[in-house]
Amino acid sequence: MDRIRVALLKTRRLFIFVAGLCFCLGGCAQLTKPQQICPGKATSAEAIATLQARLDCAHPLYINSVQARLGYLDDKNKRRESNLPMKIWLEPPHNVSMLGQATFGPKGVILMGSNKEEFWLSIRPDINSYWWGKWSEVAGTEQLQISPRVVLEALGLLDLGSPDRWFLSNSGAYDVLSLVDDRGAILRRLHLYTCDYLPRKIEYFDRFGELLVLVQLADYEVLAGEFQIPTRIQISNFTGDELTDYVKLKIKGALQRNFSEKQRDRLFVRPIPRGYDKVHRVTRDGSIREN
Repeated sequence: MDRIRVALLKTRRLFIFVAGLCFCLGGCAQLTKPQQICPGKATSAEAIATLQARLDCAHPLYINSVQARLGYLDDKNKRRESNLPMKIWLEPPHNVSMLGQATFGPKGVILMGSNKEEFWLSIRPDINSYWWGKWSEVAGTEQLQISPRVVLEALGLLDLGSPDRWFLSNSGAYDVLSLVDDRGAILRRLHLYTCDYLPRKIEYFDRFGELLVLVQLADYEVLAGEFQIPTRIQISNFTGDELTDYVKLKIKGALQRNFSEKQRDRLFVRPIPRGYDKVHRVTRDGSIREN
């Protein structure tokens, strides 16, 4: 594997971590064991309307203390783990900005963000690279591996759109919403605890039906205002049936925050890439090298 390919693999892993950027090494955040079984929703339209009402009540947050534990395979296929202190700024329904300390020193940072039109990632200094793309130019499920949208949905901000392509089923204490494509293949699946209708698990699949990303959510708390967010989030990436990378997030504190225009420009407007060795634009067909 040449140096460029190794760098791209490292970057993809880090993007998955931050998005999204989990799992099962040193313990998993299992689905909360249901204390009771409540009646579910009757239709997908009713289920999505319930989730939309929650989204409409969401307010901007500054999540000022996030403990992140990263697990990955290094270039020699050995399992590694590292800590990544992180902060998150959130403005529903589309804006998110995440800042993580990638290495020691003020310049060792990972920055990821999105707004309604674009998403971006920059990593310094080990991989001095910048990735960005427009939501209108990327494909569906497979692009979610490098999507800040995973972070928004992990925090419960589920903007699902029309219920026409969503199908509702029930599995014990959970309602299951499944998004399908034109061929009937499942692209995404949400497991919602019927007693509070908060998501406990989100699955993302590729066009061949293989699991790409698994998100598990636990320990919901009211950390700001009346809006509940999970305080334990675990995100794992799969290739085939094999777990490749994971991140465990533990949220310690969140504050309700109304951002000024100056703050919004700094946090939620894509920064112009300056001083990077490589700049890539993510498209429907992959990454295009811009420099």
